[in-house]
Amino acid sequence: MGVIAMDTATDTLAVGAGTSDGRLLSGVIQRVPRGHSRLLQPSVQFALASAGLAMRDVERIVTGVGPGSYTGVRMAVATAKAMGHALRVPVVAVPTVDAMARAAVLAETANGLPHRIVVMLNARRGRAFGACYTRSVDERFVRDCDIQVLPIASWLQVVGDGEDALIVHDLQRDWPMPTHVARSLTWGALSGLMPQALLELGKCPEYAVYTGDGLHALAPVYALLVEAEAKWQAASEGGST
Repeated sequence: MGVIAMDTATDTLAVGAGTSDGRLLSGVIQRVPRGHSRLLQPSVQFALASAGLAMRDVERIVTGVGPGSYTGVRMAVATAKAMGHALRVPVVAVPTVDAMARAAVLAETANGLPHRIVVMLNARRGRAFGACYTRSVDERFVRDCDIQVLPIASWLQVVGDGEDALIVHDLQRDWPMPTHVARSLTWGALSGLMPQALLELGKCPEYAVYTGDGLHALAPVYALLVEAEAKWQAASEGGST
């Protein structure tokens, strides 16, 4: 039996088909920032076919739930919910930043794993979605803060002088990394590992699993109000004082 995994929260559309124990059989990466809506379904079909699987073979779905692009993150979540309903299989919700951190671990294992990983996704206006991860005694990386939006400068200050840390980010090239940061990797360099990362995390018991009518409760992690909502909230708060 098979598993399908997908994420559309970043500029990279990632789809993977694999086994229930987290082994990747086929992966699709599409680096087309504005093409996720038309490429997701064909990518799912291609990944399944390349893995020798049919829709009836899918026993679990894993979806990245963000944070990230407001429009983008909803595509994978909506597709996963629809497939979960149609196939009557569970859907596992994995935060996109967790999967990015796992992709960094997969990439860096041969080079020596850092003590800490900081993941940042551009949220515009000098801000980034992000989270921090610390290596535990069993070599797993555990998220040690809430997924949130902070000024990019604040995220960079999380890394102390001389700390063995790795920053994973999708910031523009002209955004300078501070001199005290030992290592940084761009998401573009790591995104090819997203299908594997999602499949591996999708079998971890700490992530929420949605089934049956419970699928209605599956929602993206936005972490930031869209501009229209922020203006409405500001106007409401101003009117109540």
